[in-house]
Amino acid sequence: MSVRDRSRAAAPLRLTACRHGLAPAWAVLILLLAGLPCGQARAQDSAAPPAPEATETDAPLDASSSPSGVEQTASAPDAIAEPVPAPPAEVVAPPAAPPFPLRVTASVFSRPELRAGYDRLGQADTDFVRYRFRLGLVLDPVDIGRVRVGGRFVPQTAGFWSSGGTLTDPPLGIHEAVLLLSTDALSVELGRFEMSYGEELLIGPVAWHQVGRAFDGARLHAKLGSDGAYLDVFGTQLVENLDSNFAAGDVLFMGAYAGLGPLLAEGLELDVYALELLLAENPDPDPALALARRHVTTLGSRILHRGETVDLRAEVGVQISGTDGGDPLVGYQADVEVGARIGGRLRLSAEALIASGANGDRVAAWNQLFPTAHKFLGVADIMGARSNVISGVLHGRLSLSDAVWASLDVHVFARPESANRYQGVEADAGLGWTIGRGLGLRGNYSLFIPAEDAFGTSKPAHFAELELRYTLTGS
Repeated sequence: MSVRDRSRAAAPLRLTACRHGLAPAWAVLILLLAGLPCGQARAQDSAAPPAPEATETDAPLDASSSPSGVEQTASAPDAIAEPVPAPPAEVVAPPAAPPFPLRVTASVFSRPELRAGYDRLGQADTDFVRYRFRLGLVLDPVDIGRVRVGGRFVPQTAGFWSSGGTLTDPPLGIHEAVLLLSTDALSVELGRFEMSYGEELLIGPVAWHQVGRAFDGARLHAKLGSDGAYLDVFGTQLVENLDSNFAAGDVLFMGAYAGLGPLLAEGLELDVYALELLLAENPDPDPALALARRHVTTLGSRILHRGETVDLRAEVGVQISGTDGGDPLVGYQADVEVGARIGGRLRLSAEALIASGANGDRVAAWNQLFPTAHKFLGVADIMGARSNVISGVLHGRLSLSDAVWASLDVHVFARPESANRYQGVEADAGLGWTIGRGLGLRGNYSLFIPAEDAFGTSKPAHFAELELRYTLTGS
């Protein structure tokens, strides 16, 4: 920069220092840097002489230079920087709408059944087609503040193929209709509902039957910890007799059932239960027909443990039964099964069971209560209820593929309280195919060879069935 240019640039600084009487020290510093005295600065303000020609060594004043010609450390304030744009606001997706709380469920099947040789055993040879069409609506729990409210409404039509071609439709019934109130730890069912515990040896919905079983009443379900342990307490009414005194003519079933296994060990199922069946009195004027109220008290326990290869299941129970004011009778039952998985596709097991029969010596016949008996005493259903029976069973089930399985069960039957204890042997051969999700085709053939001393014949009876079933859980 030339002397003339520096002088012009320094003039405002000299004037400022002189006019305002700045402190001598830094005012002199400004003047020295400017290279001119105050008087000369005033003269230049009034009439500045012509500036000399710039030389080749005078560098042009670039945009980064200070107007006074000083270095950057003494420069005037920097120009205002461009504002830095704020980062874009994070886009927050709106909360997802809660799932619709209503689900549809279904249980639909048709099953033809054929029987032959039953008439020789004192039973009927029958052939018919069972059917069920059950369509349900499930209201998943909806939070209304203090509690959550849910429910199930499950109408169905079920029976046998028998009214085709007529002007009659099968009736429509209500299988379940229940209101559910729940919190994090408790839930209550009120209305008509299914119950299923363990292997359904005592209480089950009898899913193979076209109608199935449900109970009218109330049930409380309490969670015991966070690992799956629970306690159920229920009271149900099986028969209502409106013409009798309070509850005298009614049939009531109540009890408590607890699953305590998760409190003890992972993978362990240990159940204990206390059940009470109150049977109606019959206040008939004829003493031969009059019956006092009877009761059946059942105490029992169940255990199931599955290891990597071996599994064990056992259930035992004791019953105390009698009438009001009468001497009690005692019944009992036990069922034990030990199984092993071989190669991942084959399971073999051996089972033994016994249920007491009445012997006139204060031993009562076991009351099976409300089980799914079809699965324990042979598919042919010739032996009937779990009472006064002993059985040994060999089970085998093979997975032929991920969707196809085959099974074979061989039963040997006896009656502990019978003159002819040995009753016969039954073999059940099954084959099943899982066609798709919820859809399965299953067939079974059963052969029962009776003991001649027990049935008066040794000619076999035959049973066959073929079932196509679709199940929709809605989940």
